[in-house]
Amino acid sequence: MVFENWEPYVRTIYNSAFDIQKITKDMDLEEFRSNPEAVQAVVDDLLAIGKAEEHITKEYQMAHPEVKWFVFRGLRNSLLGPTFTPNADDLWKTIHDDLLPNLPEIQGLLENPVE
Repeated sequence: MVFENWEPYVRTIYNSAFDIQKITKDMDLEEFRSNPEAVQAVVDDLLAIGKAEEHITKEYQMAHPEVKWFVFRGLRNSLLGPTFTPNADDLWKTIHDDLLPNLPEIQGLLENPVE
């Protein structure tokens, strides 16, 4: 089966996740909490990831079960707390527990684009 138009969206997910990794690399949670620019940059990248995932067909996702696609679908839920402001603790947990562990699989799709 041939899947069309997946590459720009997978690349967006990868690039945004990689940006998040760079932004948070030398931080701990406390430093992240106290850096509103970093928090906002992460929110922007997570929004891009969530939007890109919407454009990747379910068939393509099912053909690549090594990627935990549900992580990308759930990102928006971690973006805003009950006050509609970013919750740095939830963002930090999402980044380190869900997003970054998925980065090697996304990279693999780009390096070995077997459809």
